[in-house]
Amino acid sequence: MKKKASIHLSIETVVLIIVASVFLILAVIFTGYIFHNANIDLKDIFNSLTKNKIEQLKMSENNFDLETYDLELKPGERKDIIMLLRNKGNYENYSWSINHTVSAISGEVECNNISFDYKSDMHILSGQDSTPPIILKVPDDIQKGTCFFELTAKDSMGYVKTLSLTVNII
Repeated sequence: MKKKASIHLSIETVVLIIVASVFLILAVIFTGYIFHNANIDLKDIFNSLTKNKIEQLKMSENNFDLETYDLELKPGERKDIIMLLRNKGNYENYSWSINHTVSAISGEVECNNISFDYKSDMHILSGQDSTPPIILKVPDDIQKGTCFFELTAKDSMGYVKTLSLTVNII
């Protein structure tokens, strides 16, 4: 009798292992399917939001403009904002040259430590717009405070435009 009991117990164990393996495989497949579809949806949503931001920015009458003039960022955070540059005329070799300065308005924040990247020289075809990003990245160890970025754009015709971007580190 002891042998039958041990055989019966091992058959139950084998069946339990098979059922548990099937459920584990189904859970892995189901989870992978959900995350794969969610990833595609997030990319579509991001692209749609970016396109909407660009379309709103292109409605501006200005030759040089920004998506926003005020940002709130946390230490370690990265933010991309969109800049608008235009060639409204029939100029073949129309270019923009962009520079910036930075200063602290409040707090003990070291504004020069904030990464502020953009393409500084742009050539734009006749009657076209360009919407390059400005990429801001705040270091992890930065103090709270407010930084003031002043962007100066000069086109090949001598037109100079200055815009201000305020970044609050919270």
